[in-house]
Amino acid sequence: MKSIQNKILRDYKKVSKIIKQRIDEFKEIWVKKDDVTIFKEFIFCLLTPQSKAKFCWQAVLNLEKKGFLFKGNFNNIYGELLKVRFRRNKSKYIIENREKFWEGSRFKLIEILEEIDNPFEARDYLVKNIKGYGLKEASHFLRNIGYSFELAILDRHILKNLYRER
Repeated sequence: MKSIQNKILRDYKKVSKIIKQRIDEFKEIWVKKDDVTIFKEFIFCLLTPQSKAKFCWQAVLNLEKKGFLFKGNFNNIYGELLKVRFRRNKSKYIIENREKFWEGSRFKLIEILEEIDNPFEARDYLVKNIKGYGLKEASHFLRNIGYSFELAILDRHILKNLYRER
């Protein structure tokens, strides 16, 4: 067990500066509370299940560039999610959640999260109220916007590697 801990610590030390820098970037997002930035992270986390993060982020940027992120219809959005798995459902989720939480130039979810001071309750709220979010996506979103760093973001890849290292 001690050798596994040593290996994890050794690996962490190699990338700790990069991790800390990224965490600071996340924290800055919540401090600024820019509606567009947080909405883009919200959509990104909606797209990532069973898809490559790189393709999902590019899809978000394409949707924004073409004006589809805030006003695109199903066909517009669907056409930009070419490399995203389950793009039919995820296109529907984007529209449904946008209609529910985007109002004018405001992302109403920010105000809701400001009223919840417990990250576990915030995650539960997201899981119950966001079509397409499970525990992992909700935790991922809360971390990416700098709301909380207390929630584990575990998926089968992480669990498989932890099991392999035991």
